[in-house]
Amino acid sequence: MIKRDYLQDQIQQLGKVLGKILAELLGTSLDSDINDVIVDTEQALEEHLDIRLRSAVRIDDREFIDFLSEKNIKGDSVLEQMATLLFELGLRKKEMDDDDGARLLMSKARVLYQFLAENAATYSFDWMYKIQDLDDYLESGNTL
Repeated sequence: MIKRDYLQDQIQQLGKVLGKILAELLGTSLDSDINDVIVDTEQALEEHLDIRLRSAVRIDDREFIDFLSEKNIKGDSVLEQMATLLFELGLRKKEMDDDDGARLLMSKARVLYQFLAENAATYSFDWMYKIQDLDDYLESGNTL
């Protein structure tokens, strides 16, 4: 019981950290240097969660969920925050005309949304819409 409570506390703490990183990313002003915002987000992920984003997005899709689980990125809400973070970073990469970087990030966001759609305790239409939008972008390059 104590071990479970400790693990739950760790997962909740990671959720708070991800929420803070995501809030900072979403709260940046439009005149902020996009590259600085991305670098700051990558540094925060590495510092607080020991996730090197540039190498993490290159992990095979089938192994990505396991990789996050090893970092204690678990639970529906935490995985959703990570998916949203990857999606938002992908949008910023796209704004910088870094289509390859955007595709890497958005494909991992899609992996997480798909995992949630198939495994979460609740169902979200938002996830399904995002999966459809990401499929359109990743397959045909249509704008998001």
